[in-house]
Amino acid sequence: MAPPPKTNRCPLCTTASQLKFILTDGRDLFECLQCGLAHVDPSTHLSESEEKLRYELHENRPDDPEYLKFLSQLSSPLIPKIPLGSLGLDYGSGPGPAMDRLFQGHEIANYDPFFSPRPPQGPYDFITCSEAAEHFADPRTEFFRISELLKPGGWFGLMTSCWEGKGRNWHYFRDPTHVCFFSSKTLSWIGKWLNWKPTSISKNVTLFQKAAS
Repeated sequence: MAPPPKTNRCPLCTTASQLKFILTDGRDLFECLQCGLAHVDPSTHLSESEEKLRYELHENRPDDPEYLKFLSQLSSPLIPKIPLGSLGLDYGSGPGPAMDRLFQGHEIANYDPFFSPRPPQGPYDFITCSEAAEHFADPRTEFFRISELLKPGGWFGLMTSCWEGKGRNWHYFRDPTHVCFFSSKTLSWIGKWLNWKPTSISKNVTLFQKAAS
């Protein structure tokens, strides 16, 4: 598999076919007609320091039962698919990692570019990405990296709110740290590109299984 090319086109599939419309917060948003990804004009992205500051304001504590219940939307359907004692990675674990509390009987590492920046080694039996993909400034590179870290036959669990049918006042659009937004068309495109078989669990959760070879 070739590494993702550097491009200023769609940050996922690299096509130039885009539809522009304006958000209520003044940011330009582009919808790719090829893969369905919506992404914010890179010139309006926050700086790394601004982005980190906003993340530090999040109140997602690993000892909060409500936060764990929220994360269980991803962990609950994934756990039955992985053998006991599997090695996992929480990709985009944030300032208060909590996935390890839900995957009892498994070993799970954390990776976050701001709070757990040590490069993940892999390969992993499973990888989770909960409420982090919408922050990817370069989703093509991030998903390619995830695929490289995942063992053949391994599972990738993604939780992010899909945007299709949402109005411009959708809360995901209004968060300045959110720079790309996925639709069911986008998730299908990612599965075909990386040879991952997708299974839709809910409107926010999709599980992918990487091809065995």
